[in-house]
Amino acid sequence: MTRQARVRFAPSPTGYLHIGGARTALFNWIYTQKHNGTFILRIEDTDPSRSKREHEVQIERDLGWLELDWHEGPSVGGDYGPYRQSERFESYDKVIEQLLTDGKAYRCTATSEELDTLRAGQKERGEKMMYDNRYRDANLGPDCGQHVIRLKTPLDGETIVNDKIKGRTVFQNKELDDFILRRSDGTPTYNFVCVVDDLGMDISLVLRGDDHLNNTPKQVLLYQSLNREVPDFAHVPMILGDDGKRLSKRHGATAVGLYQEMGILKEALFNYLTRLGWACGDMEIFTPQEVITVFELSQINKAGAKWDMQKLLWCNQQWMMRLSTEDLLHRARPFIDAHSTQHGYSISENKLMAAVASMQERAQTLVELAEKLDFYFVEGDQFKLDEEAAAKALQSRHIDPLNAYTEFLSTVEANDYTAEHLETISKEWGKEYRPIFKAATGKKFKINQIFFPMRIALCGVGGGPGLFDVMQILGKDTTISRLQSGVEVCRNNG
Repeated sequence: MTRQARVRFAPSPTGYLHIGGARTALFNWIYTQKHNGTFILRIEDTDPSRSKREHEVQIERDLGWLELDWHEGPSVGGDYGPYRQSERFESYDKVIEQLLTDGKAYRCTATSEELDTLRAGQKERGEKMMYDNRYRDANLGPDCGQHVIRLKTPLDGETIVNDKIKGRTVFQNKELDDFILRRSDGTPTYNFVCVVDDLGMDISLVLRGDDHLNNTPKQVLLYQSLNREVPDFAHVPMILGDDGKRLSKRHGATAVGLYQEMGILKEALFNYLTRLGWACGDMEIFTPQEVITVFELSQINKAGAKWDMQKLLWCNQQWMMRLSTEDLLHRARPFIDAHSTQHGYSISENKLMAAVASMQERAQTLVELAEKLDFYFVEGDQFKLDEEAAAKALQSRHIDPLNAYTEFLSTVEANDYTAEHLETISKEWGKEYRPIFKAATGKKFKINQIFFPMRIALCGVGGGPGLFDVMQILGKDTTISRLQSGVEVCRNNG
């Protein structure tokens, strides 16, 4: 009988949701979707000095933003709760008593001074520093004084982990000491509570980062000591910085929330994180459903992948282009409002949709999109030209054609002021103006000679949407006003 797929993501609420943790949660979520399983969120908050409820709330918020919805967890409940470790101490104590009764664990009263002396001697002799099992057979009772509880691990043989990603991994039992299950202050250790919780929640697959791989043989031995079925294991390689070391703050942003603030779309971050550690053919841009259809654990890379911010930005741009303009505006609106407020200008609602559409393929983030819309809405002295571009593009030789073209624009009826019509009649005007220009200067004239100066005058910079699209969005009055100002810059540039 095939066991039901039940997996868990178990963050500690001691800070933000790390981008690596988000990827681990993502793979767990994809797996459950693929196998019609159950995705569980468990909060590992056994460190009361560092665990904070606000961090837990933020972790849930970030997972929710990525739409990695969990079936069981603190905020949704479930039949296998409670889902915070701080609320499960009774179950830990019961398992400790069972292991002591069965002779699988024992009390150890070794002091910190004893252990320091032990390790110093081992270091001096060039030996591996590990507990020497000195109280393994002492049969100490509960009245032995301050003590820890240790698991009796095998003294020889091997512990084999058939990892679904890493493959067959062998650990020599002699390299594993009798590790602590419960500290002298009564708090349980990670490896112990992890096993007890996974058993209590009937976890079928432990899918986590490979920084936990060295914990796995200890956990396997604990399952065996409890005569319980060992779940499958799959260890995902770490995300690396450009120096090949584990991704951290020194490499840049590592919090999921910061990527939201940057204006990264949830679809893009999901896409990029999946592709960063997984591959299937030539799939690059894909939806969660497309991944679910083809996903296999064996396709997850065995080696760590380097974080590439430029690739994420490219991926985000692809997703921004995929959205409808209405959806893009909805998501970008908070960034647009914040940016316009910060820079002291108002948004003209009647041209906002068209402005966003014109920049949809030209911005990599929602923040950049908001910034690129500036020139459409600023007025008067707030509109600034790029000084270097203006010095090159707005020259005295452009004064006459720009003046003539501006006068021509003033005759265009409002109903005809569309990008398509402007492009057609501008080319016709260029042909009519050609002999006038030649007679005055002795030189040939083509309409595209003033397109770049016009762009600088209208947009302030050299790049941007189609020139006639810009003219339509700005409107006739603003277009003429900016062209006239551009002529003044030509005069000043000489």
